[in-house]
Amino acid sequence: ASALPLYLLAQQAREQVPVVLLGVGANEVFAGHESHGAHHARELYRKVPPVLREPLVRRLWGRLPAVARRFVAGAELAPDELHLWSREVFAGEEKPGLYTAEFRRALGSAGAEASTDLYRSCLAECRSDDPLARSLYVDTRLHLPADTLLQVDRMTMASGLQARMPFLDHELVELLARAPSKHKMRR
Repeated sequence: ASALPLYLLAQQAREQVPVVLLGVGANEVFAGHESHGAHHARELYRKVPPVLREPLVRRLWGRLPAVARRFVAGAELAPDELHLWSREVFAGEEKPGLYTAEFRRALGSAGAEASTDLYRSCLAECRSDDPLARSLYVDTRLHLPADTLLQVDRMTMASGLQARMPFLDHELVELLARAPSKHKMRR
């Protein structure tokens, strides 16, 4: 969610009501992000034998739209790496060019790989072998609190609006974390 539209919407809502219910968290517990569908698309893509797939992709590469080229590159990754790759905006080698000298010093030895290391350490905490469950775990632990919830909290509170997020009720989240992935995502 972008902060400005959320703020403007919260201001309008506050004119009518003091509290709103939001669907925040539903994507993280029901596999609603595009990156979650990447696992299924990857499996379908990889059903085509490499002996057929690779020459065809090489031949069509220059004519494929950028989104298709990005998908093909990601489809060759392992499931955990695919999720990280699909959520990253900038690749590791692109990040240092975006940093100020002060930020580079603050990162120290962690450097451009700090976010990747954080992702991998979070994955190491996950006790599931299911790729989708692992992706949802990481999103719930990293993306949701560091991005989505932060923006929602700041923008609604700046508007004097109280936001409630029923999809993040801990009992619901725990129940859905135990549910099989096939019940979370429509293919």
